[in-house]
Amino acid sequence: MSSRILSKIVSLSILIMPLVLPAKIVDLGTYANTYPIKEKSFKVSIEEGIRDLNTTEIKETFIAEFNTLLEAKSTLRLSEEEKHYVRDNTYIVPFDMIGPDGSITYRRGEVIRPVMPKGQEIKLCFIDASNKDIIPLIMKKFGKCIYFVANNRIDEVFPIIKNYSADGRIYPISERYTKRFNITELPTSVLLYEDKIEYKTLNYKKLLRELGREKL
Repeated sequence: MSSRILSKIVSLSILIMPLVLPAKIVDLGTYANTYPIKEKSFKVSIEEGIRDLNTTEIKETFIAEFNTLLEAKSTLRLSEEEKHYVRDNTYIVPFDMIGPDGSITYRRGEVIRPVMPKGQEIKLCFIDASNKDIIPLIMKKFGKCIYFVANNRIDEVFPIIKNYSADGRIYPISERYTKRFNITELPTSVLLYEDKIEYKTLNYKKLLRELGREKL
């Protein structure tokens, strides 16, 4: 029997089936033991879970996590002397870097020498903002910069720093960057240009003395 003929028979059966079946549904009876469903429905489980939620705890957790993003603590010491030096911009790869095609672009331990395009530079400034009074003095020394702030909320100090921010923002200090540029004291600025890094560290105690004279 060809598939075309079989298809026609099936189609015809579907058409005439309602005509030969009884008009009412017939209960054929039960021929096995039945048991009540003990599992709760998915809807009931969700509703009970919502009722049991501790909304106060969720709110407190959210606020704590949000505040962590706003403020970063740092144990880097405050500098007691001024420093100014330039070194080659070298970076030791901490782990194998995998490219989009799955190949290893740079191997762990390999030394990279990033080079900034000619005429371009990036300036990063790392400051301790626990004393808000001294921040304007640091801003005057460092000037326009991408600021990384420690030991104060960035929303608290943003009005003070915003006019000196190179990109209109400020950021919580990050260990990722302090380690990358070997920052050990605050406040320190890092200027990247060509294949060099220029460091400038301010004497914090001297800044406090200057601040005292300004207040007199």
